[in-house]
Amino acid sequence: MSEQKIKIRMIETWTTIVVRECLEIDAKEFSELDGMTVEEMQNYIKSNWHEMESERHGVSLSIFEMCCNEDVASERIKNETYDVEFE
Repeated sequence: MSEQKIKIRMIETWTTIVVRECLEIDAKEFSELDGMTVEEMQNYIKSNWHEMESERHGVSLSIFEMCCNEDVASERIKNETYDVEFE
């Protein structure tokens, strides 16, 4: 019987969910929100938060960047799976 070696690699995948603290903005800081209802503002922000900028502490940041700077409120890992691969 000949000696055979098999290389085995484990592959892990999972989903990490990070929830950040709320960011409160003043709609007056964003002229594009002028005249919109709350629902319209929410829809607009959802589609444009990368481009909507305001100056905070002398730095111009997008709403997305401001949200990224908020503290983490909670995080969890789900959908963990394990698989095997051979070389």
